[in-house]
Amino acid sequence: MLVASLPAWRRLGGDRERTRPYRGKERRGTPRYYVGLPVELSFGAGTTLDVSETGLRFETHQRFPHYRHLTTFHVIFQHSGGPTRIVIVGEVMRVEEHGTRWMVAVRIRNVYARRDRSG
Repeated sequence: MLVASLPAWRRLGGDRERTRPYRGKERRGTPRYYVGLPVELSFGAGTTLDVSETGLRFETHQRFPHYRHLTTFHVIFQHSGGPTRIVIVGEVMRVEEHGTRWMVAVRIRNVYARRDRSG
């Protein structure tokens, strides 16, 4: 099932955000929400740092060399109905190395939701 936009995420406090918040004039067209959700990559795992309707940023401990390439990964959203695997296809816009972590910024192209039946 194709999902037109991400669900309405609740804005969480900045305790999960590890980089300095942007202090200039807001240039984004959609609000950013700070939420830590598990990310499954074909070569490892990570955690979201923030999401919006048009993009997201996540961190991983695996080297992430892909830049300006389309990539597919899963974000696992836990809720009262059980886990939902959100399949995201996006364009990698930026990759930053921060010590042992890699911060990856992705522009979302397509989003699909699939209820996990395994749990």
